[in-house]
Amino acid sequence: MLVNLLHDRRRGLGRRPVEQPLTDTHVASGPLGADNAEFLSERDALIRALRALPARQREVLVLRFYADLSVEETAAAIGVSTGAVKTHTSRGLARLREALTEGGAVCAEEDEGVHRADR
Repeated sequence: MLVNLLHDRRRGLGRRPVEQPLTDTHVASGPLGADNAEFLSERDALIRALRALPARQREVLVLRFYADLSVEETAAAIGVSTGAVKTHTSRGLARLREALTEGGAVCAEEDEGVHRADR
């Protein structure tokens, strides 16, 4: 039993990602770097687009993608059916695409991945 526990522990440690210390390239020192400014700009645009959504769509999108809840967990949290969650998710994502992209052009593979996860 002890030998098996030792082997399990070594296998587990081998699967852990390698940790690396943060360097100056990861953390901007002083004023915001170009990468951070772009990130903050995109985040601000997303927050503004989310605020423009109806309350229920915004609530569903935040629970599904920010809080990482499943369709069933989201439905239970807000007290609606799973079909309603799927509908609000689909409509909310469509409105976000329109608000955040020029012409609403989004990669078809991303669309399929999101909709398959909802089914």
